[in-house]
Amino acid sequence: MRILHIMGSADFGGIPSVVHNYMQFIDRDKYQFDIALNSSPSGLAVDMARMGASFYRLPLRSSGLKEYRKRLTELLESKRYDAIHVHGGDTCYVDLMVAKKQGIPIRIAHAHRTPTYQTVQALLRHNASIILHRCYATHMMACSYEAGNAVFGKLNMGSRKSFIVPNAVDTERFRFHDKVRHAVRQEFGLSDLYVIGMVAAFSPVKNHIFAFRVLESVIAQNPGMVLVLVGDGQTRRLCETYVHDHSLGDHVRFLGKRIDIERLYQAFDVCILPSLSEGFPVVGVEAISSGIPILLSDRVPLGLSFAENAQYLPLQEELWVNAILKKPVNADRVRAGEKAREHGYDIRDAVHILENIYCNAGA
Repeated sequence: MRILHIMGSADFGGIPSVVHNYMQFIDRDKYQFDIALNSSPSGLAVDMARMGASFYRLPLRSSGLKEYRKRLTELLESKRYDAIHVHGGDTCYVDLMVAKKQGIPIRIAHAHRTPTYQTVQALLRHNASIILHRCYATHMMACSYEAGNAVFGKLNMGSRKSFIVPNAVDTERFRFHDKVRHAVRQEFGLSDLYVIGMVAAFSPVKNHIFAFRVLESVIAQNPGMVLVLVGDGQTRRLCETYVHDHSLGDHVRFLGKRIDIERLYQAFDVCILPSLSEGFPVVGVEAISSGIPILLSDRVPLGLSFAENAQYLPLQEELWVNAILKKPVNADRVRAGEKAREHGYDIRDAVHILENIYCNAGA
């Protein structure tokens, strides 16, 4: 079965990581993944290509739907795809309409985020998209019920077309190893510090400025703490300016994009995710798999509440300051990390959900 996945980029962010994780463990003798992007292949694209993916470039939908539909039509006409799998939000139906016209039998819309609608116009467009997804999608997938309800609507998520496909990870990759922890902490000069880790793209929704304000209050009471930031993105320069202007340079490390993220989790003492919204954070599953205590915004879906080391907090600085100053620890990080596997977030188990959907849809 040949499947075209459509997503914005192949960088190290959430959606590409999810697709990459499933691609690693799916039966590639049965399922061929191709990737259509709105940007040049980068990040995870090299490994995806190694696993057999071909890459194609599409324009941004926002640059003009007429040109976008034309380019997608040309791509679909030049290949023989059994399925199209679109990763996005309200506008997945645009691709699915083209795919239906081209006779592609399996048309999947996949929600990864929980958007909010600030204007009447945005809400009207969203309500229209709910109807259009119902018409053009043969399947609606979501990483959580919250994301599915937000993008497709509760009625659609209650239908037989809808499925929850977890943002699962290779839990073995993130298993805690004390020797790795000591090596990484020594490598980055963190041995005597309490390390707060934040793995997130630099974008407004990830709420880095809130993290900096919390850090300012934390180090005023305990200067032996440092915030390690992993990722890159549009607001990185703004964040670097904030750190400089507030004299936080000795307490913040910008590590940029990394391919050894599993090593870095070992060095963290606590992980934070103060996001303004999330569909379902891969970072949370990774952190839990490494046995790290994690503090999450209450704007994040509650699906990680199964973990004893996960704590959801309102976005009130004082609450986050107090939680960090308590220095939450896990006596047994290996045992804590097993919770992710026990609750279905190991990719080796979750990949069968996706295979069954593809298989049954194609029957």
